[in-house]
Formats: sequence, structure tokens, C-alpha cells
Amino acid sequence: MTTKFERTHHTITQAALELFANKGYEATSVGEIARSAGVSEMTFYRHFPSKQDAVLLDSFDHVIAEAVRRQPRSLPALQAIINGISEALENMPDTAIPEVRQRLRVIASSPELRVAAIATNYTSEQVIADAVVDRTRSRFESQIVAAAAIAALTVALIESADEDEISLVSVIEKVRSALGVKNDK
Repeated sequence: MTTKFERTHHTITQAALELFANKGYEATSVGEIARSAGVSEMTFYRHFPSKQDAVLLDSFDHVIAEAVRRQPRSLPALQAIINGISEALENMPDTAIPEVRQRLRVIASSPELRVAAIATNYTSEQVIADAVVDRTRSRFESQIVAAAAIAALTVALIESADEDEISLVSVIEKVRSALGVKNDK
């Protein structure tokens, strides 16, 4: 059962994504998003610190980190990360996939959002580095491996944003191949 906050958050997200897809990110104001969602601008800002965050904020990092932690201890850090990302995507509810694709399309269509998406990767990298730090020789090494995986994932997802016929899991397989990571789960 979802809370009122969660429902409102989802409504605002959907309104923002729809407006961004139809008008463009740069041409859409917070006021328009709020009106479309049936909320005040103040309510928008209670849910999102900025217009960018209506596209970029998600709660998927911890899901990925948990999936990475579940990987066999014998796997190298990079392989555990890629396997964890793949597992998290495979377990994503079918209802969430269209929203993920819509987010990716909006990001891909806006140079400003592409840059912002890369900047927000730092948080993802840290959460994932924490999940593999015990598989590496140092925190420094775990951060490098996590950053490489997240950078490759970001490029692959944004570049495939308009390809509906390609599953998100197959995009991960392209990342796996490009990074030379085995697929022996």
C-alpha cells in the first residue's frame, strides 16, 4: 500500500516526464509540472529539490547494491557489479520499465540532463563501491571499478534510449561484452 507522499511523488514524476517528452526539458517550467500534476509549486519542491531531480532521482542504487552483495564471493568486483545490475534489472517490475525508458529518452534528448546524469553517478558509484569494497584491495580500487561500471551503464542506457525492442537486460549484456566481463553467474 502506498502512502499519500508516494502517490503524489509518482504523480509529479509522471507529469514531469510527460511534459518533458512533449515540450522538451528546457521548455518546461516547474509551474507547468505542478499544474499538470494538480499540486502547488511548493509541493513540487517538497518532493524534488529541482526540475532535474524529477528525472534523475530514483531509488534504484540500493536495489543494485543489494544485488551486488548477493553475488558469489568468488567473483571479481567488476563481474559482481555487472551481475548485480543485471539481476536488479531482471527483477524490476514490468510496470517500471516504461518509466525507465521514458526517463532515459528525456535524458538523452537534453544536453543539460546528460551532463547532470553523469554528475549524479557519483552517488551510485559510492553505494556500489561500498558493496564491493571487501572484494578489492582497497577503497580506491572499489571506487574505480564501480565508476567504470556505472559510466559504461550510463552510456549504454542513454545510447539505447530510443530502442524499445532491446530489453534493458540485453543492454547490460552489451556492457558486459564491451568491458570483457564473463557471464558465468
